Amino acid sequence: MTTPVRYTPHSPDFIETLAYVQRVADSILRNNPLVNAVVSTGLMRWIGNHTDGSGNKINLLWIGSFLPADPSLPGSPAQRGFSLVRDDSTGGTSAIALYDDSPSGGVLHQTLHIGGLDGRRLFQENRQGGRQWPEDLIPMGPVGSNLLDWIGVTDNSPAWGSIYFGVYNGVGNLITYMFGAACTNGCAANFRIRVSTQVGDVFSATHSLPVNGNNVFTGTITLPPDQRGFSNQINLEGQRTNGVGEARASPYSLRCYTP
Repeated sequence: MTTPVRYTPHSPDFIETLAYVQRVADSILRNNPLVNAVVSTGLMRWIGNHTDGSGNKINLLWIGSFLPADPSLPGSPAQRGFSLVRDDSTGGTSAIALYDDSPSGGVLHQTLHIGGLDGRRLFQENRQGGRQWPEDLIPMGPVGSNLLDWIGVTDNSPAWGSIYFGVYNGVGNLITYMFGAACTNGCAANFRIRVSTQVGDVFSATHSLPVNGNNVFTGTITLPPDQRGFSNQINLEGQRTNGVGEARASPYSLRCYTP
C-alpha cells in the first residue's frame, strides 16, 4: 500500500497551513466566546444587533479604558471600567456602568450607575459610598385618634393653604397617596395633593368634606412625560369653603413608582 503523502515528512503546503491557522482560530474562539468583539488600545467592544439613532450598530458592552482620566496614577492614564447598554429598539440606552464620571482631588472613586429604559437614571452611587439617588423619602403622620392634634388651615380666603410639605424622588411616573382629613369647629373644606415638576404643578383630584366631616382619601397622580429622574416638592393642601373652623389633614402614605 502506498503511504499517503500527508503521513510522510514534508514541508507544509498552503492547504495544511490554512488548516493549522483555522485550528488555532477555533481554539481562540472557544476560549473567547465574544465573536465579533473588537479589541483596540485597551478597549473591548461587543457589537450588538440593533442600531443607534445614527444607524450605526450598537456597542452593547464596553470593557477597558475610559475617560475621564485617572488622576491617582502617574501620567493620569484612562481609567478602566465597563458600560453595558441595551441592544434593542431604544437605540442603546445605558443599563449599567461602573466608572468615575468626575474624578476630583487627585482621587478616583468609581461608582455604579443604573439607567432606565427611557434613558433616565434609576440608581446612582455616591462617590463616598451609599446611594446618591434616589434618596429615601419616608412620610410619617401622627399616631392617635385625636383629630385636634392634626395641623390644618384656618385662612378665611378661598386660597389653598399648605398643610404638609415634602420632597419626592421621581423614581417612577406615578404617585399614589393616602391621607386622612377632618373638618372641625363647623368647617367644610376641600383637600388635594399638589406636585411640583420641572414643567409646572400637577394636582390630584379635589376631595371634599362637609361640615365637621372626616374621611380617608386615596388616589394617584400621573407625572408629566420626561419628569422621572428629578427630585421636587409635594404638598398636601386644604381650602376652607365656609369660612369657619379648621381644615385638618395628616398624610399616611405617598409612593412614587412605575406600575
